[in-house]
Amino acid sequence: MGSFWEKPIFWIIFVLLVLISIPVLTYFFKPQILSGIGYIPSKIKNLQAPKPGKCLILEGKYCSKAELVERISAKGESSKGVGVKVDPGTKIFSPIAGSASKRESDTGFVATINNPNDPTGLVHGIQGDIVFYNPNTEDKVEKGQEIGYVGTKHYPSPLGDYNLRISSNIIENGKLVDNPGALQKLFPEAFENGVVRVIDLRNSDSTGSGILNPSYNKQ
Repeated sequence: MGSFWEKPIFWIIFVLLVLISIPVLTYFFKPQILSGIGYIPSKIKNLQAPKPGKCLILEGKYCSKAELVERISAKGESSKGVGVKVDPGTKIFSPIAGSASKRESDTGFVATINNPNDPTGLVHGIQGDIVFYNPNTEDKVEKGQEIGYVGTKHYPSPLGDYNLRISSNIIENGKLVDNPGALQKLFPEAFENGVVRVIDLRNSDSTGSGILNPSYNKQ
């Protein structure tokens, strides 16, 4: 005689128990099951979602493409920033936690991001063909938070063929001045290659500085 589990009656009973247990378990553990089902696609989505690279503002594949650019304003004032040519739809992230002021100018949208409580007065500026999720507002942002993406309007601007210009500044005597150390931390490769382009606006009709004075905690 064979073992009981080798008999057909064993498998009939086994299948019946399985069929009965499925709805019972579903009834008692429905929240956990639904939560687990929703967890899987959310994890997949998070893995596929763009994330900021080492430069904190753009995806990693664009960080090394930034080039150091010197711009001379119509008044003869020199400033340095990095220019980047990126694909439309490229996500833009906040490099720090603080406040982001977003406005539109004749040379595209401009965001100035600063921490009002930072004693150094560090300001990161992002200018260009940008689509902000909350334009013409000032919002609190977290480090790494997605604040917008690169658009397709092709604003006429003194950026040349770059569709983004990024700068880091501090405030001195009521004016924003370059902070090359902070910018170099974000884009070290650009500084290794040195200035690759000078954009001179002294003979141009464009006077947009591309940098807006952010709000500061004056307490």
